[in-house]
Amino acid sequence: MALVRWKPLPSFWNMPQSVEKFFDDFLEDKGAEKIWAPEVDIYENEDTLNVEVEVPGIQKEDINISVSNNVLTISGKKELEKEEKDRNYHRVERTYGEFRRTFTLPSGMDTEKIKASYKSGVLKVTLPKEEKAKPKEIPVTVE
Repeated sequence: MALVRWKPLPSFWNMPQSVEKFFDDFLEDKGAEKIWAPEVDIYENEDTLNVEVEVPGIQKEDINISVSNNVLTISGKKELEKEEKDRNYHRVERTYGEFRRTFTLPSGMDTEKIKASYKSGVLKVTLPKEEKAKPKEIPVTVE
């Protein structure tokens, strides 16, 4: 019989994943819809601030975008396909249910000219910057 040294720290660091798995399993057993947050990329260029949200399998009609008090809210719902009697699921890993993401916008955004497009499961929200918020280059003169 071999002796194995117990290392408590790795077990301690894995505790958050264990607790999360426990609650995921609990919710699945109760048939509850999971709350989820789609992945987001936010980047800017000289003229715009861009938010790209991964929402595969969602119809554009099921996505809501609003701006209030300089807060951008993106929400929607992904419906679980209706259950079919002849399907015997072994595992369901895709996420269903409602989602909501909110982002505080920096000052200088022109919220009246926001545009949104949806292609291949990616929602892109484009927020133009106001003219006064755009960076200006100031030339240096020689005296």
